[in-house]
Amino acid sequence: MDLSDDVNQGGAVKDSLGGSEDIGGNDDLVDGGPVPPTLTAILDNIPGFAAGTIGGRDGTLYMVTTLDISGPGSLRYALESSEPLWIVFAPSINGVIIIDDNINVGSYKTVDGRGHNITLRSGGDPWSTGLELNHSNEDAGEHVIFLNLAFDGQWSNYRDDSEGNDGIHIRNGAHHIWVHHCRFNNWADGAIDAKRDEGFPAPHQFSITSNYFTRIFQVASLGVDNITFARNVCDDIGKRCIKIIQGGNGHMVNNIVKDWTRESIIASKDDSDLFVDHNIFEAGFERNAGAVQTEDSDIAGRWSGTHNYKYNGNVRWLHEGDIDPEFYSAARNAYSHHDCNNDDQSCWEIFYQELMAKAGNTL
Repeated sequence: MDLSDDVNQGGAVKDSLGGSEDIGGNDDLVDGGPVPPTLTAILDNIPGFAAGTIGGRDGTLYMVTTLDISGPGSLRYALESSEPLWIVFAPSINGVIIIDDNINVGSYKTVDGRGHNITLRSGGDPWSTGLELNHSNEDAGEHVIFLNLAFDGQWSNYRDDSEGNDGIHIRNGAHHIWVHHCRFNNWADGAIDAKRDEGFPAPHQFSITSNYFTRIFQVASLGVDNITFARNVCDDIGKRCIKIIQGGNGHMVNNIVKDWTRESIIASKDDSDLFVDHNIFEAGFERNAGAVQTEDSDIAGRWSGTHNYKYNGNVRWLHEGDIDPEFYSAARNAYSHHDCNNDDQSCWEIFYQELMAKAGNTL
């Protein structure tokens, strides 16, 4: 992980919006001690609907000291704990952690990979590996943050529609979730999936920001109330960057979507609303974008776009309609978008280069 442009010798790391924060060195962190403000300062700048998420801020510091998946000092040990934890990595810890079975993530957890090169890799069976945030009870899936991590599903047939587990699977009322500066590649199903079972409330208050999604058939299928999907790059994918389902609503804003293979690169169903706002779409040759679907549902959804830039003109918008005006206003209030006029090519070019440089776990 090359942080040469973003980390100086004093440990200053640029945040996703171009500022910086001094996180110090992990040599100064005390395992089991309080969480220092140099780590938690990033919470003041959470963009979008996840604003107010605290993760493990009010708990203790947990230092991962091994790349083994289980046992004391391991990532699983921390994530499945019932205690609020801000999870960091010991100075010598860089590399791959093999997830050999689902990890059930407890509430009030932050996994902070800043300054490290950490990959969470599926351990073989694509149907049983990944992170699960299931808020069917109050012990899991509430106030969870993932920072600067790579999620590798090891699935080589990403151009074909496959079934399996997701990199992050979220269910049943999970709320205040922030996924920031991460990289997702080669997942058999989706990178991030969120939905509810019958009788449970919808997941809500999410922000998925400054991530890089590549070599995935479908990026995100989200039955979520109030999600901001911003400043991400979806590159060499099949579809669903993003799809809103189960009556949810999402704000897709200031992203790059490029080199997709299916029509439904953006989609909505089940009386859901998707606001597609100030994004850049780059298709290698002429592609459709936008679908209102009724698959597995009797009710279509809605999507509406404004000021989306066709990087090379090879995009045809399909099935655009009107979304709930109250959600439109709430989305704009939650996230202040970067704005370029559609005819200002130089503005879009500069913004394109900025997003490409900053998305993912490598800043």
